[in-house]
Amino acid sequence: MASGLLGFSGNIAGVSAPSKSEFLPASLREMCAAVHFETGDTVFRLGSRTHSVFFVEVGSVRLLRYGRAGEDVLLHKAHAGEFIAEASLDSPRYHCDAVAAEPSDVLQCPADALKQM
Repeated sequence: MASGLLGFSGNIAGVSAPSKSEFLPASLREMCAAVHFETGDTVFRLGSRTHSVFFVEVGSVRLLRYGRAGEDVLLHKAHAGEFIAEASLDSPRYHCDAVAAEPSDVLQCPADALKQM
């Protein structure tokens, strides 16, 4: 079970821990779409056209490149509360693959809208 604010999960005395996305500005949350990925699902691929930045709400996403023998090279493992693909905002293409490391809920935020903020 994912832990919430300060490591607590679930609710305490009937009060649920806030979602990580509640800390994002409302104007940003409104332009994003909620997407669920199962373990192993691809969020985006190296070389694909940059279209979105993603905010991990629940779960984790692995950012990968591949070695000469085809082995995974882990660049970063993003957890709840982290953005991914922000480094690609000023690039026409994603710099790596992003793959769900576990069932994950993310907010998909359009890159063009973010550039105008």
